[in-house]
Amino acid sequence: MRAPAPILPRQSATKIHSMDNNFAAQTQHIRVGKQAYLEFMPDQVIPHRHSRFISDTLIECDSTATVLYSEILMPGRKHHHQDERFGFDVYSSRISAKNEAGDVLFTEKLVLTPKEKPLDVVGVMGTFDIYGNVIVLTPSTCQDEILSRSRSFYSEELCHGVSRLPQWGWAYL
Repeated sequence: MRAPAPILPRQSATKIHSMDNNFAAQTQHIRVGKQAYLEFMPDQVIPHRHSRFISDTLIECDSTATVLYSEILMPGRKHHHQDERFGFDVYSSRISAKNEAGDVLFTEKLVLTPKEKPLDVVGVMGTFDIYGNVIVLTPSTCQDEILSRSRSFYSEELCHGVSRLPQWGWAYL
């Protein structure tokens, strides 16, 4: 019998407060062994006006394991002040994954600087306020079935897309 699958929630949102100097940083190193299953879907990141945040996540995953990982970025405290919606200075997130041999499966880097390049334009965020990124790393035997149940979608309220990673696993953005 397989052991219960761990699900690691955070207690609450990560709030990045305004700052005059420097930045807030987060480093995560996740290891998932043979035939293991891990869901790590933390609560959202809420960057306040004039905040700077750098996140670096490394996922080491055995090729027989499954990992479900996500990030959710809020626009800030948009009802608090007119300049709060995407009022942060920098949001930087890097997610990398390696297999058990140490081969890099993918690296994704997202850097947002809304004062230099506005986010509320077509092709970036448009009218949407929330950015979510869900990554599923799973053996190839499961990928096609999962992908067949997850179709890209667009409406005025919600849009999402699905893409397969180049080497192993797939990503749902």
